[in-house]
Amino acid sequence: MTNKDSSIIGQLLHSKSGFALVVFLAIAAFFLATEHTAHVLGVLPYGLVALCLVMHLFMHGGHGNHGGQHKH
Repeated sequence: MTNKDSSIIGQLLHSKSGFALVVFLAIAAFFLATEHTAHVLGVLPYGLVALCLVMHLFMHGGHGNHGGQHKH
C-alpha cells in the first residue's frame, strides 16, 4: 500500500457514489454540530459538576492512608 489510490479512502473519493457519500457525511456533520450546540451547552454545567465529582473520587487518593502510620 504505497500508492495513495490503493487506500480505501482514495478509492472511495474516485467513485461518484463514494464522493457523494463523503459530501453527504460532511454536510450531516456540519448540521449536527450547528443544530445541537444548544443542547450540548445546556448540559455543560452539569457535566462540569460531574467531572469534579469524578476527579475527586479518582484523583484524591482515598481516605485510608493519610501518611501517618499508627502502630498499636
